[in-house]
Amino acid sequence: MHLPGTGSYAFSLGSNTQVFSNSYLNGPSISSDLFGQRCMIFHYSMHGATVESLSLKYKQDMNSVITVWGRAGDQGIDWQKAMVNLPPTTDTTNVMQVQFESIRGYDDTSGIGLDDIFVKDGTCDTYSTCWDTYHEYNAVYGLVPGPMLDDRPNSFYFGEFGSDLERCAEACAFTQGCAAWTLYLPSFTGDSWAGGCYGRGNASDTLIAEAHIVSGILTQCTGPLPYNELCQFEDISVCGFEQDVTDDFDWLFRSGDATSVETGPSFDHSYTTNYGRYAMVDASRQSFGDVARIITPTFTPPASSSETCATFYYHMYGASIGALNAYVRTVGQKQSLAWSQTGSKVNEWQPTQFSVYLTSDNYEIIFEAVIGPSYLGNIAVDDFRLLDRPCPPPGDCDFEQWCTWSNTKINDDFNWMQGSGMTNNAGNTGPTTDHTTKSDKGRYYYINSNSLQSTGDRARLVSQWFAPTSGQRCMNFYYHMYGAGMGTLNVYLQQPASNGVENLVLLWKLFEDQGNSWNNGRLQFTSNVEYQIIFEGVLGSATYSDISIDDVSFNAGGCSFLPQNAEVIKPTSPTLPPQTVATGPTPVPTNIDCDFESGLCKWNQDTSDTSNWVVQSASMSSNSAPHVDVTTGSGSGSYILFTSSLPNRLGDAARIYSGNPPYNLPAQCFTFWYHMFGPHVGTLSLYMQSTTNIIGSTPIWSRSGGTTNNWFNIHVDVTPVADSLFIIEGVVDAQDGGDIAIDDIRLSPDQCPFSEIGVCDFESEQMCGYLIESSGLYTWLHASAFLAEEQYPKSPLYDHSQNSFYGKYMLTSANGVSSTTTRLLSPTYPPTNGDCLEFWYYMSGIRTDAYLKVYLKQGTSLGSAVWEAVGDKGNSWNVAQISISLQQYHQVN
Repeated sequence: MHLPGTGSYAFSLGSNTQVFSNSYLNGPSISSDLFGQRCMIFHYSMHGATVESLSLKYKQDMNSVITVWGRAGDQGIDWQKAMVNLPPTTDTTNVMQVQFESIRGYDDTSGIGLDDIFVKDGTCDTYSTCWDTYHEYNAVYGLVPGPMLDDRPNSFYFGEFGSDLERCAEACAFTQGCAAWTLYLPSFTGDSWAGGCYGRGNASDTLIAEAHIVSGILTQCTGPLPYNELCQFEDISVCGFEQDVTDDFDWLFRSGDATSVETGPSFDHSYTTNYGRYAMVDASRQSFGDVARIITPTFTPPASSSETCATFYYHMYGASIGALNAYVRTVGQKQSLAWSQTGSKVNEWQPTQFSVYLTSDNYEIIFEAVIGPSYLGNIAVDDFRLLDRPCPPPGDCDFEQWCTWSNTKINDDFNWMQGSGMTNNAGNTGPTTDHTTKSDKGRYYYINSNSLQSTGDRARLVSQWFAPTSGQRCMNFYYHMYGAGMGTLNVYLQQPASNGVENLVLLWKLFEDQGNSWNNGRLQFTSNVEYQIIFEGVLGSATYSDISIDDVSFNAGGCSFLPQNAEVIKPTSPTLPPQTVATGPTPVPTNIDCDFESGLCKWNQDTSDTSNWVVQSASMSSNSAPHVDVTTGSGSGSYILFTSSLPNRLGDAARIYSGNPPYNLPAQCFTFWYHMFGPHVGTLSLYMQSTTNIIGSTPIWSRSGGTTNNWFNIHVDVTPVADSLFIIEGVVDAQDGGDIAIDDIRLSPDQCPFSEIGVCDFESEQMCGYLIESSGLYTWLHASAFLAEEQYPKSPLYDHSQNSFYGKYMLTSANGVSSTTTRLLSPTYPPTNGDCLEFWYYMSGIRTDAYLKVYLKQGTSLGSAVWEAVGDKGNSWNVAQISISLQQYHQVN
């Protein structure tokens, strides 16, 4: 069985000697004493980098074979359940046979499994059979379609609106040539099987046909229509969806290609075949602005939640796409817009979700399609589900269950895969646990190289479409990139195509081995049009190297960039009229700019110090110095280096200073990359002043210590005056303790995209000027995992700044101390019209009433808390952001 245990299942493994060969599993002949529909239920597993495909075929004779259902590529770690309506038969003397066909992949690390196959009479539709008495006319949900017959005895006909014969319910879900139904009505004499159907014509109702029902009894609705059930639109009942009789035209429920190759899907999302069905509007026979609506069954609010979540897939592709809207309407006819998309997307089914905020009233969801200016405007919907729980925030995903990220076939070469525990890479270069649960059962997504892929091949994982941002938006995620010959991980912002050309903006880029650990990635962006986010993994030169991602989340507002050694691209607006924003000219290089590929440029050694900065080739670096530079990203590039090795001794300093920078601009951005690594790295400081004498001066930026072998990028807002100089100083902390490197200094004639004010990573013993206020034993400690692990077992296993066992953070732990309070007080900050306070916190293994609060202290007044977290938050670092606007000097408490 497909559940964990010792049961058996059928499987087909890949083979490098029989690549792409077919294997078949033929089912027994199936016959029935009843007419009509049959449902096939089975579980399948398809996992691995080289998995090819699995399909279900239906055979009534050797000349009639239909591919009913199919899947291709990796489908995740878990067994998946499929429910497939087989083509109905009208002849009980015929038998049918089903056949599974698998196409083998390249190697035996990928395979396909089948288990728990079951065929039943009737439909796969799991919606309840009931008579909904809310509407003006009664509607039947969940009844089973039968074959078309001309002479079924004991039949009667009933009208579309239930006006005939004791207000029988409307049984036809189609609008053009609707199919036939019968009902078992126990109120009629003899409990006879009877029925028929009228279809809606342009002029009047017309009898279409008669049919015999397979199962189902018309009853009064006694409970809510079901949550969490998947509606695939495969059954003629279409899950109880109704056409709106007040609109301009009707939705169609169809299979196969849409009416034009230039618009609409070529297959459904549920079965991914021409046999599968979906809901769509055909724009070819309508006028600009025409509206079609379908309405879900009525739902009763669940007792367990004040919010539900609607999920579905939609297809909007064509030169003249109009709009697709979703409304929530309560029993009192109050209607509100819950979701909307306009214009053409890519030619793929798109996942999405929206929240439904509930009152005590029953409600229904309305899908509304609005026709665009020409026939190239088909819109389709498939796989609708209403969950009895809230939606996760848009775009957030821990990959433990379904979310709105998906693989794409557009401009990529292979797929991301779901992972759990170690990957199947023989080099053991993938993670051993996920980031969310820190266990080998938790899920993440990853790529690795195999014999079918080549260096430079790429895989893209794409988000849902988001509405334009109202300002800065912050994206946070975790990545694992380990192995020699590592490839590249890119993050793109994708906006709607212009003249058929992709509009991609590279937001974040990281390459090379980043160590055998989960690391934090973060970036900020804006978009004045709708957009998607794309993770793109590009394969490197080695077979044994994996790229993994986990725990993607988004927050409103700006944020700092992580890691500092990732490449950040300042976005430029695509050519999309009329929302485009013109970009300025390329900045002219200044006398401050230097990449150190040809010496110190126009920087000078300070002769009053005790040591010198040295131009260093990355290929000649020591163990603690970087092995690649920033400019070229290779060992052939250069940077400047200050080392604690002999002849430098404790307290020695090396300084370089610039010429006078441009000063006729109100704000400029000074940027550079630094690398500080080793057990006793000293201090790196940046000054801006009129002389090279720094005695008594305060740096405008400074860092001490360093336990991560990475390059970091810094942005500092500066306003130089006529005689300003920039001075960079390195100071030795201990002999043979480590190295400090600098590369790619730039001065830009505009404000920094993100300027760090009052940054503190708590690496230095001075704790950036923060003070501890406490009484008794309960207090803040300046700690690291190395120092705290034994005494405080619930403390973090690494700091957030350096992601290191030795990195410092502030820790408070009750550890047997009775309830009390301790405070950590920042230095004083000046008045501000708008700053963002960002910090990372860790709350694990604590009591449910324990809390962390943030105050903004003005003078002696503490005021009310501006932020609060209560109780256990899991075994991970979490980010918090607080907007600050104060007209007084203040401290963070």
